[in-house]
Amino acid sequence: MASIAQFFNQPNEKPLIALVGLSGIGKSQMAKEYAHQAQMQYPVLWWFDAGHDMTQQFIDFAHAWNKSHQNAPELLIPENSISPQGVVKAVRKVLDNTPTPWLLIFDNSKGMAELNNFIPEVSSPKQHHVIVTSKLIQNWPQKVTIQPLQRHESIEFIQKSLPNLGQEDSTNLAQTLGDFPLALAQAVTYIKQIPSMNVENYLNLLQQRSPTIKHLESKLKLEADDYQRTLSATLTLTFEELKKESPISYELLKHLAFLNNKGISEILINKWFELNNHPQELLHEITYYLTTFAVFEKSENNDHTATGRKSTQKSQEYEMHEQIQNVMRSSLSRETSEKILSELTQLLLSFVSGETSALEETLNTYPAIYEHSKVLSQLQQSYNYEDPASLELKIDVAHASRFYRHDFDYAQQLAQSINDLLDAGISVSPFSRARHLNTFGNIIVHENLEEGIRLTRSALKILEGMESKQAKAELFIASVNNLGDYYLIQGNISQAIAACERARSTVKQLDNRAYDTIFHSFIALGHMYKGQYPKALENIELAIKSRNLGGLSKQTYFFVEVNLLEILVRSGQYDEALALSQRLEKEALEIFQSPINHLPIRIKVLVGYLNAKHNQIEQATNTLNLSLQQYEKLSGKPDGDPVQAFAHLVLGTIHKSQKEFETALSEYKYAEAIFDKLSEIKEFDDISDIYTKLALLGIKMNRQDLTHEYLRKHIKHFGLEHPRTAQILKELDHQGLEIPL
Repeated sequence: MASIAQFFNQPNEKPLIALVGLSGIGKSQMAKEYAHQAQMQYPVLWWFDAGHDMTQQFIDFAHAWNKSHQNAPELLIPENSISPQGVVKAVRKVLDNTPTPWLLIFDNSKGMAELNNFIPEVSSPKQHHVIVTSKLIQNWPQKVTIQPLQRHESIEFIQKSLPNLGQEDSTNLAQTLGDFPLALAQAVTYIKQIPSMNVENYLNLLQQRSPTIKHLESKLKLEADDYQRTLSATLTLTFEELKKESPISYELLKHLAFLNNKGISEILINKWFELNNHPQELLHEITYYLTTFAVFEKSENNDHTATGRKSTQKSQEYEMHEQIQNVMRSSLSRETSEKILSELTQLLLSFVSGETSALEETLNTYPAIYEHSKVLSQLQQSYNYEDPASLELKIDVAHASRFYRHDFDYAQQLAQSINDLLDAGISVSPFSRARHLNTFGNIIVHENLEEGIRLTRSALKILEGMESKQAKAELFIASVNNLGDYYLIQGNISQAIAACERARSTVKQLDNRAYDTIFHSFIALGHMYKGQYPKALENIELAIKSRNLGGLSKQTYFFVEVNLLEILVRSGQYDEALALSQRLEKEALEIFQSPINHLPIRIKVLVGYLNAKHNQIEQATNTLNLSLQQYEKLSGKPDGDPVQAFAHLVLGTIHKSQKEFETALSEYKYAEAIFDKLSEIKEFDDISDIYTKLALLGIKMNRQDLTHEYLRKHIKHFGLEHPRTAQILKELDHQGLEIPL
């Protein structure tokens, strides 16, 4: 402890210290103890489990940070509408820039390389500190190697738990157990629980278990022979006594050894009770036994968060040391292990196999279920245990990983593994196969758009023949959220609208306000992009009607409002649009907590358009340029979204009105280039508008070549009968200029 404090108190370019040593030697406990002692020094203190989904943990941090900085908008981290990786970068930047002292703890790291993308660049080394715990000894800039306890420390620990134990017995016990903290904890707990037990008898029992321990050694990957042998012996005795005292507790512990070692919620335990026909009234008795036998402890769960306040939990969570899990799994026969894998698969499927909205709700209320499912899937693979149920669980986990946890790399890895298992002949239900096709299509769509569309259409073909609510909800997501989006990426708006329309009857059958609102909003956007404003208004009003019935998230509510604003702007209803924009600008920061977010920036572009319509030229230009800067900061691209093209289109029109024709030409060309990059098919009404404005600008600039080029483009993509084609021809005729054949 003193080494950590001393290191942080001296000048350091990189104030990071690693606590390294064997698993169970006390690294995490030392980090916890330091954090507890120094908590008043750090208003911001956060514990990360480096062994699991770090990106999601950074998103959780961002949420806690924003909650405590609501009155300081300049310090807020954008949580929504940017990529999860973008949230990580934003958190790192905020932490680097804040003068507030902070301590970050990264527990159970596999090495510095995996942390490089997460640890902030520290600009204030006296106030910003990082602690890492790791079994890896090498390659840390600064480390403290955690050794077994000093003998006097072991004796002090033993006698604190067993105050009547003499010096000689305490010394014998410490010496036999090698002064290893986890082994000592198991030993004193065992002796304490059995009134007739003394140190001599306990050590004799350890000796008698020698053949069992040798068997375990052959199944365990040893880090250090003496340490592992000692720990295995003490844990074996603990398991045997627990089995005698509470067989149900022992059975539960066996199952928990195959799940994530953290986030073991009472919700999960109660579900296990239910599936095994145990009364839920046993919950407190079972958790009492598991904590009393020191195989289980309550989780701290970032009690001191980025807010500096205590966090609240909906359900008590527990955790267990991974070495306890390792020894337990190694003590079980192959037959028992496979039985547990099968039972846990069914347990987790009861959480994640439901319809899409139910799955999202589960992951929001109990996020640890995702990590449990990941760990179980990995263990199934290591045991070479694959059956239809385990494969269906993998499919649900991949779906959750892609669409809700945004764990993209893992989703891609798992989806490929699912493909291999399906190719190997393992069969799954039609629904699960459709869900996999839908998920895998979304994974590869940005690399291979046509293949993404093909896979999603294959999923729809399966789902359209199914009547369950679960299948219909999946069909809605595949049709509207996915296939409709893919067609928009192509610029194929007609197909996007058609894909949504095919889901219309499904939406009615689902009778779900969220689905109904999203459906009509998407249809409205499609018609808006085609310039069909009456149909767009009709559908957005239906979306608003569904939304007003309540029960939707603020983000969904706001999404509908912004769609309405854009439709009003584009359809020329400027007074109504202006009033709505003023309200939405105020509400945006309350909901999204940062201006660097897709919807607030979209509002800003529309406000710039309205400023231009009210002849507020300087204000419009500044607003539009600021929105483009924010969009590029948000996405990392100056040309990645139709909204950016629309902003350049409006800027071009402003410069044309000021007779700044060359600047207008540049803005229009930039807008065209964005759509050329985004859209293979030219159906966006904005593209028609760009071609028209460029053709008419050519007349103003006496550029016949420009006018003819864009007149031909407009006829090619939008037809001779289009109203804007007629507008260009009429202007040419009015000016007495040549009309190209």
